[in-house]
Amino acid sequence: MQSCSSELKNWRSKRPKLIWRKILLIEREKVSMKLSQSSTKHDYISTIQIDAPRKELEEKVDELQSMDTLNQTLILKEHRSNLELQHARKELINGLQDIWNDQDL
Repeated sequence: MQSCSSELKNWRSKRPKLIWRKILLIEREKVSMKLSQSSTKHDYISTIQIDAPRKELEEKVDELQSMDTLNQTLILKEHRSNLELQHARKELINGLQDIWNDQDL
């Protein structure tokens, strides 16, 4: 009986250590999970922080391309208008020269 009693005392003395070990293991797992979740949240936030400027940049690039296309269109229209004006000027000069030449005769 004494051996049983000593085993019981021994077990009782080890019991708090075992409980503390289990508590520590559980706490480690909790901390690990929190860190993992925190890391996941951090990754998510980082992704959002990167995606927002990336989308804005893509929109700006699209806008710039649209403006460049519009600019090229306007340059082409200006060139055509300038050619039409030059042609009209030449015709006007020729017409005026014809009128002056007719008056001289």
